Amino acid sequence: MDIPSSGAPIFRTAQHILPVPPGLKRDEPTSSTTCRFSPDQFCYVCGIFLTRSAEKRLIDLNDLASQSYKAYFGINIINQDKPWAPHYMCDKCRRNLTGWFAGENRTVSLTMPKLWFQTVHSDSCYFCRTANASGRINVTSDVNLNASTSSAPSLNPVEPQIESGSYSTITHDSSTTMICSTDSENKAPHFINKQDLSDLTRDLGLSKEKAQILASRLKEWNLLKEDVNITDIRSRHKPFLKFFTTRNDIVYCCDINGLFKALDIEHIPEEWRLFIDGSSKSLKAVLLNNGNKLSSIPLAYTTKLKETYESTSLILRLIRYENHLWEVIGDFKMVTFLMGLQGGFTKYCCFLCLWNSRDISNHFVRRNWPNREKYQVGKDNIKYVPLVDRNKVLMPPLHIKLGLAKQFIKALDKECEAFRYLRELFPAISEAKLKEGILVGPQIKKIIENERFQELLPSKNEKDAWQSFVLVTRNFLGNNRTANYRELVETMIEHFRKMGCKMSLKLHVLHSHLDRFKDNNGAYSEEHGERFHQDLNEFEQRYHGKNYESMLADFMWSTKYDLPNVEHHRRVSYKS
Repeated sequence: MDIPSSGAPIFRTAQHILPVPPGLKRDEPTSSTTCRFSPDQFCYVCGIFLTRSAEKRLIDLNDLASQSYKAYFGINIINQDKPWAPHYMCDKCRRNLTGWFAGENRTVSLTMPKLWFQTVHSDSCYFCRTANASGRINVTSDVNLNASTSSAPSLNPVEPQIESGSYSTITHDSSTTMICSTDSENKAPHFINKQDLSDLTRDLGLSKEKAQILASRLKEWNLLKEDVNITDIRSRHKPFLKFFTTRNDIVYCCDINGLFKALDIEHIPEEWRLFIDGSSKSLKAVLLNNGNKLSSIPLAYTTKLKETYESTSLILRLIRYENHLWEVIGDFKMVTFLMGLQGGFTKYCCFLCLWNSRDISNHFVRRNWPNREKYQVGKDNIKYVPLVDRNKVLMPPLHIKLGLAKQFIKALDKECEAFRYLRELFPAISEAKLKEGILVGPQIKKIIENERFQELLPSKNEKDAWQSFVLVTRNFLGNNRTANYRELVETMIEHFRKMGCKMSLKLHVLHSHLDRFKDNNGAYSEEHGERFHQDLNEFEQRYHGKNYESMLADFMWSTKYDLPNVEHHRRVSYKS
């Protein structure tokens, strides 16, 4: 039986959590409303319950499987930054999707994938129901409420007798668990109102055109309430359109405080950081919430300008940065523009001190370099007047991690088995890029989680350097900071030196400016800004280079329901 991904009401525990047999891994709940199973025990594509690690493969948004998923189903893999969505796909789905994409005679059994969204666990849970249906826990499903035996094999010799609306007990390992069934006779249809339709189109990621088609079909089937106007979908973005305007080929927010008010959020500049970065298509400025609990808010967007000092200066003037003075984060290329530094491989490329990038003999020896007292144009590689205060510039943990991995791979012997294994692990990456260590965050995460790579490293120096890099990544550059983080960083730098890595700017800031990092680098990372590129990419494809003001307004409409102070009606259990 095909179980809907939103879950169907079956039972809830009244006193105790159902015991789990030995060998079945689960997350221990903190309350009676917490799910007993981790989402990562389920396949993202088909939703099957995975009991062995060999059955599942970590999702990489840039690999062939993700491309095959998009090509087959017509949608992207989303919500990988959310803890309530599965982050793995089963090996069968992966083989079938990639085989179909490559033109092999592979059959994908699904016509549409599972759609994952956050729900309240109290009355329904897809994870519990699917795991229970596998027969590993002795329960009776809602399909067999009046049957004396379950359709799945039972681990418990004592079978419960359950009647609709009554309570029974299950005896298992001398523990008694109360369960109660829900009323399965309530089959009254629910008529969709305007808010339900908005939630549905947003959850499915539908454009306005496709949302109108969906609404018209529901209208034909008499599933919409009479007061729902289908044509309102065309103007869903208009409440946010007044906050965006265009000047000098840049679409920007002309009333930031008004936009926050429309979102019902208090604008406290200290709780937000400004992320400015360019992609292959556009240059963007977006506000990221410190702690990443709220949605990203786009402030500026342009496809005409590139990452330069002039375009960065223009964006800051249009959004009136001087009135808000947010902290700013971006890669070191953007930091160069913000601080007015000369681009390229210059002698003094650090914006905090006069680190001599050409004094190779002192790179791993000298830690304290002269501070930049003044930013004088024409001196010490200062080309322009700085655009922001240097104390407002945050260190970018993600790009530092990418830079460390790059230095490690560049110093690695290109004829060793470990490097050949990287070629097999990432066949879509060109040989030139792989030799230069040009990887993205999910790819580095995949290498870190792959124990085989570490085993193939040729010598103790490489193994020590890689292990120390993994420790720094997990215990400093993410959400966790251990008490010995300084020792971990110093050990990593020393192992990199022994391995023959060069001192780059990213290594230098760890070596000389460790006190400039936040206590929780994950809460202030620029990684969420990089994800904004992916989130907005779908809207860029919808609008095809037309009316970017409406595009940003439509994006704000789609992200409004991610805010915690907005009640998302899809979480409500409808009853007649």
